[in-house]
Amino acid sequence: MPTHLPLTFSRGWRVPRHSLSCILITAHASLGASLHLDFIHEVDAQPLVVDSLRYQNVTNESLSLTRLDWLATGISLTTASGDALVIPDAIAFVPARGTTLTLPGLPEEHITAITFHIGPDAQTNHSDPATYTANHPLNPNLNNLHWDWQSGYIFLALEGHWRTPDQKLP
Repeated sequence: MPTHLPLTFSRGWRVPRHSLSCILITAHASLGASLHLDFIHEVDAQPLVVDSLRYQNVTNESLSLTRLDWLATGISLTTASGDALVIPDAIAFVPARGTTLTLPGLPEEHITAITFHIGPDAQTNHSDPATYTANHPLNPNLNNLHWDWQSGYIFLALEGHWRTPDQKLP
């Protein structure tokens, strides 16, 4: 049974309930459990629609997102007994359409909390991005989240358009 854990972002724009939801589905294997984290972007409990001036703030300004990409790192799980399970190599590139990250080989315990960071830690942030394979979430050719004019990653890319209520479409 999927469990939704909404993370609400409401700074600046006051669209009713900006939320990023993670749907968690567990499946057990003989050598341990696997946890599937589905990162899905939603607005008002509906899938995020990009390139559409459908979202409005309290002053009736319209907003369209053209890009929402970010990196989930530093993932740890808390069990019912209070133990923290740190998953150091678990990294997800999360594009606007969402993604799934599978964490295999976990102990078969009840998970009560999931913690993660947006963006890599300081050491990873300034490491050589050329060391990552083509399908690795930190490969800049895959995620387009690395500054090409200096070292370091873009932790979250949020791009789009907005217009005031009196503006007409071009």
